[in-house]
Amino acid sequence: MSDVSAGAHSGTPDNSALYAIAVAVLLGAVLISASVYFGIGGLGDVIGKGVSTGGAVVAPTNNTSAGTGAKAATLPRLHGADKTTSITVGGSTFTRPYVGPDNAKVTIVEFSDFQCPFCQRAYPTVEQFMKYYDGKVKLVFMEFPLTQIHPYAQKAAEAAECAADQGAFWDYHDQNFEAKTLTVDDLKARAAGLGLDTAKFNTCLDTGAKAALVSSQEDAGSQAGVQGTPAFLINGELTSGALPFEDYQDQNGQTQPGFKNIIATALAKAG
Repeated sequence: MSDVSAGAHSGTPDNSALYAIAVAVLLGAVLISASVYFGIGGLGDVIGKGVSTGGAVVAPTNNTSAGTGAKAATLPRLHGADKTTSITVGGSTFTRPYVGPDNAKVTIVEFSDFQCPFCQRAYPTVEQFMKYYDGKVKLVFMEFPLTQIHPYAQKAAEAAECAADQGAFWDYHDQNFEAKTLTVDDLKARAAGLGLDTAKFNTCLDTGAKAALVSSQEDAGSQAGVQGTPAFLINGELTSGALPFEDYQDQNGQTQPGFKNIIATALAKAG
C-alpha cells in the first residue's frame, strides 16, 4: 500500500488547490475590469461619509511621501487674495472661496478630496475647462474627504480651510494637489512657504478648529447627492467622476460627453 501521509502526492486531484486557483483567476479578472472601468474617464473614489460599498473600489492610496515641504515652498503663488461668495448646497449656506467672474452664467461646485487619486487626475482638467471658459464659469470648492480610505484627507481639508482664514485658500489648494505631500508637517511647511502667519495656521490645524466646517460641507454634499469624489454640481446638476475635457468612449464603447460639452450645455441652458 502506498504512503499517502501528509505532504505525499496521492495521485488524487487536490480540489482545494484547484478552487483556490479558480478564485484567484476570477478575482484577477474582476480587478482588471474594475481598473479599466475606473480608469476610462473614471468614476472616482466612491466611499463617501456614511457610505459603504463593502470595500474600497480603489485600494487605499497614500499620496503622502514623508517630504519636508520644501517642494511646496518653491511653487508660485498665483491667485492672490481669495474672493468669497455665499452659496447654498444641500439646504445649507456657506461662504466659500471661488475663482472666475462674479456674474458667471455657470457656477460649478466641486466636491473633492486632496488625497483622492481621481481628484488629482481631475485637477489639471479643472484648470483646463476654467481657462477654456474664462469669463463664463465660476468655480467653488467644497471639502469631501473620504476618511474611510484616505487617512490624510481630513487634515489636508482642514489645512486648506485654515489657509482660507488668511485669504490663501486657492494657493494652498493648488499646492496640496501639486506637491501631494499631506502629512501634518508638510501641511504646516506649506503654509510657511506661502508666507502665512504660521502661529495662527498651526494653532488652527492642531486644534481641529475647521473639523466641523469640513464635516458640514460633507453633509451638504451628501444631501445634494454626492457619494464620492470628485463630484461637480454644474448649475445644480450633478456630474460625478474625473471625466476628461473632451468626449470619450465608456466601457461599453458609447460616446459620453466630457467637461467641454457638459459645460457648453449648461451655458446654453443659462441663456
